[in-house]
Amino acid sequence: MTHFTIPNWREFQHYKDRNPPWIKLHFEIFTSRTWVSLDDRSRVLAIACMLVASRNDGKVPNDPAYIQRVAYMHKPPDFTPLIDIGFLVPEIPLASPPMLYLQRQRQRQRCLQRASIR
Repeated sequence: MTHFTIPNWREFQHYKDRNPPWIKLHFEIFTSRTWVSLDDRSRVLAIACMLVASRNDGKVPNDPAYIQRVAYMHKPPDFTPLIDIGFLVPEIPLASPPMLYLQRQRQRQRCLQRASIR
């Protein structure tokens, strides 16, 4: 997996400029059950992912060392909580073997379903 996507990115960030000086942080995000259930480290990671995604058409590279530097984190980031709540969706490489591709496709669909429920 080379990167993650943020579901509904264009719905929440609808600017035309692909290199914006700011991002929108909607009240809906900060009052959701998923946001308040995250620990502080995961919240900082989520905001850092939004900043990176703003420069990459809603995509976040699966590069923990880079994200760690961007977020000024002391430890490598753990993307698992953000994946579990559906904030980040792992992208499926096209060159995957068929069975692995199907497993990842199902995982992606579950993540998208969880994100749409919240």
